[in-house]
Formats: sequence, structure tokens, C-alpha cells
Amino acid sequence: MSISDAEYNRLLKAFKPANGRLDGGLNIAWSAAFISYCMQTAGAGTEFPYSAGHATWIIKSIQNRRANRLSAPIVGYRPGEMVVALGDLVGSPRGAGGAGVTYDNAPGKGWFESHTDIVVEVDTGGQKFFTIGGNVGQSVGRKEYRIDGEGRIASGSGLMVHIVNNMTGKIATASANALAPQVG
Repeated sequence: MSISDAEYNRLLKAFKPANGRLDGGLNIAWSAAFISYCMQTAGAGTEFPYSAGHATWIIKSIQNRRANRLSAPIVGYRPGEMVVALGDLVGSPRGAGGAGVTYDNAPGKGWFESHTDIVVEVDTGGQKFFTIGGNVGQSVGRKEYRIDGEGRIASGSGLMVHIVNNMTGKIATASANALAPQVG
């Protein structure tokens, strides 16, 4: 997944620093492009709703849950409802454009500023899981979250949605396993 040359040029023109270089000083949000790229590279094919914004798949996943499409490629649950698994996504609103967005009102908001990360390791014994995401401090970064004794996201995570990955293509947990084996 990539953005078109025209979109890149539009963003660069709108945000470029005086020297016009992409050197870390340019504040273009690229985290959704990173997730889209990872999903495409892992073989998600048409099952993933690629986008320049995380809100696209957050909303789609919640809509699938509300419509009881529990075997859809992505299904959004409230944190703590489902066991965390490799290849799942976790997300939350961010910035001023995500202010006031919740699991319950996200689908009605349309687009909003948000962020998601991919679950790459689950340590049930240590009651934690790890994610990777793009544009975390202008790099690809790793985060740690707590899980309860049943493997569900612990309260106080700050997350808004846990997107269960039901994709049947090459993706699923095979690509996440390649990044970090599950510990338990």
C-alpha cells in the first residue's frame, strides 16, 4: 500500500519545511500507510480496507461487530472483550481530531484522527502483549500493554478498540509470528 504521487506531492507542498526534505522534521502522518503496507505485504488482499487513515478500518470493524458479522475479516470489540492474538490490531483516537471519539460513537463520526498498532507478541505468563506501529516518534516503534489472566486487554490500557483479525488470506498470525514468536 502506498499513497499516489499526486497525494504525496500535495502533502509535501502543504507541509514541507524550508529545505523540502523528508528528514524527520516533516510532520506527515504515515502510520496508517505503514499498517496498510504491513497488511498488504502479509497477504491480506482485498480483505483489509486499506486507507491513509486508521479510522477507516476502526469504523469498518465496529460496524461488522454491530451487524453481528463476527466472521468478517476484521471485527472491532471493546478492549477486554476478546483474547488478544497475534495479528490483531489495537487502536485509539488521537489528537484534537480524535477528541471525544469513543467505541460507541466512532462509526457516526466518519473520519477522525486515530492510530492502530499490530499485535506481534503475546506473553500470557507475563500478562502482557506487544505491538508495533508506524510513526511512533517518527519511526516504527514497539509498545507494551497489559492483559488479564484470561488474555484480554486489561482495563486502563487507553485503547478504544481491539480489532480481531479473521482474515483468511496469507496474513493472519503467520506474519505476526515471523515478527515475534508467541510466548506463553
